[in-house]
Amino acid sequence: MNTPIHQQPQAPATNGKAIASMILGIVSLVIPYVGLITGIIAMVLSSSSKKEIARSGQAGHGMATAGFVTGLIAVILYGIFIICVLIFGITLASLNSAGY
Repeated sequence: MNTPIHQQPQAPATNGKAIASMILGIVSLVIPYVGLITGIIAMVLSSSSKKEIARSGQAGHGMATAGFVTGLIAVILYGIFIICVLIFGITLASLNSAGY
């Protein structure tokens, strides 16, 4: 008497670029000074992984979205920080040259 073997269906593999995108996006928010670069890389990897996920049917769409959002937030925050530093520097230089 043979009993049928029931196998569990396997979940699709998670896209590696989506995982890397999410990790880099989180790192871009946590580690100062390199956050701008890692945020940009996270957004690029996220876009690439979403295309691969759509083509191959892999899992990881949510991770890719999280990587893009966190990377975008980091880029915006560091952009605002750089603009503020530049404004502060220009203002300080103009005050020094005016003799204040």
